[in-house]
Amino acid sequence: MKTLFKVMVVSSFSLTAMTVAAQEPVNMMAASEVITNESGTSTIVDFSDPAMGGFDWGDRGDVGWQRYNLGQGIWGYQSGDVSQGEVSGTGMRFFTRGGQFKIKYASTGRSCADQLVIKLNGNEMKRECGTNGRVKTLRVNLGNGNYMLNLLYQKGSSGNSSAWIEEITVPGEPAPEVPNANTITFENENLGGFNWRVSGDKGWERTKNIAYDGLWSWKPAELAVGESSGMKTEFTTEGGTIKFQANLSSTTDARGNCRSPLIMRLNGADSWTLCDTKGYFFTPGTTLSAGTYTLEFIYTKHSNEDPAQEIFIDNLIIPGVAAAPQPTLPGLIDFEDDSLGGYAWRVTGDLGWLRTQQNAYRGDWAWQPSQIDVGQSSGMLTSFQANGADPLVFRARLVGEYDDQGQCLAPLIVYIDGQELFNLCDTGGNYGTYTIRLPRGEFDIEFSYEKHAEMYPDHGVWVDNIQFPVE
Repeated sequence: MKTLFKVMVVSSFSLTAMTVAAQEPVNMMAASEVITNESGTSTIVDFSDPAMGGFDWGDRGDVGWQRYNLGQGIWGYQSGDVSQGEVSGTGMRFFTRGGQFKIKYASTGRSCADQLVIKLNGNEMKRECGTNGRVKTLRVNLGNGNYMLNLLYQKGSSGNSSAWIEEITVPGEPAPEVPNANTITFENENLGGFNWRVSGDKGWERTKNIAYDGLWSWKPAELAVGESSGMKTEFTTEGGTIKFQANLSSTTDARGNCRSPLIMRLNGADSWTLCDTKGYFFTPGTTLSAGTYTLEFIYTKHSNEDPAQEIFIDNLIIPGVAAAPQPTLPGLIDFEDDSLGGYAWRVTGDLGWLRTQQNAYRGDWAWQPSQIDVGQSSGMLTSFQANGADPLVFRARLVGEYDDQGQCLAPLIVYIDGQELFNLCDTGGNYGTYTIRLPRGEFDIEFSYEKHAEMYPDHGVWVDNIQFPVE
């Protein structure tokens, strides 16, 4: 074990101590240069060694950082040469069992036009407007866990300036990378190589504002009240956990419901609903079995009472690869085109049903009733031939409510030859799968939506992937 000693003379200094929360803990790995202090095992990075403590340093922003001989035998880590409006950044991950993180930094700037930003787990620990070459010290008390350090030098002036780090004391060791997963950091436009499509009124966009680590994150497009912003893709996995980091601000109404939630859906089912994370929140994840999934992020703005639209996603981990296009099966109506499977559908009730790009089970399109008034119904009926061997299968998603007597205010009723087989009201916002077994022969099927009372605007019915038992 090598013990490092250093004597450094500086003109002035300042001390700042704070505490930051960790990510989920991981197993420790072997460190390179370590000493023992009151905080336990620590790694001192003084940049005299090209290995830089054994940490995996990566570039951020427009230009990375590099080792630099500061003179008098002192080495540092310096921001790159950037132009006005650009960012020079670097970062690395480490694991600690708890202790004090310490970093000595300086810059040549004199004003707030050029700023050094130090972040831990996406939280801004320090924003320095310029030290005029004086070395300052930042100290942060850390708990047990996995951390991401990011150093960003934001150039706002046209003059020559830079920032540098003289020494870092890390109360831990390099952290392992996440194995066997596709992590989308949004640092480039590739988005993990997945085929993302817009769902809702508008899509999402990469932004340099409030990234967890690095420079870029993902956010919904600006919306008016009543509009939604969504993105979806398909992926195939052999099993694993999907997780992401989110930072959003929203308020609740008098009933405690989130006015403008962020929802993650898998195959049309709500997997995560987030409202106010108070900084970046790393979801524990959703464990998946082997198969093909449709992943969707959807944000709907319900109210102007919320503060400025602040929703960001970073470090999306998808345990799989982009899915191959789904083959079209005989008798399947997936509503991806307006042919409706070639069946002759006719309207029953007051109004018919419409294709919609909201809340699809798979793909981009689903089917929903027309907007109707209280006392009206919206229905569609067609005839089909059953082969007597395979079942008729459809998927439905309902957001409904009941009156004081337990009666559904707006049910979806499914009839076969006029006989009621399903009377559905609420599926908890998720898609349910419904099966009807029939003998061989010709049958009529009808989907009817009946509205008995006024309900909240987000209530409704969606049907997708109707599979007829054809020859």
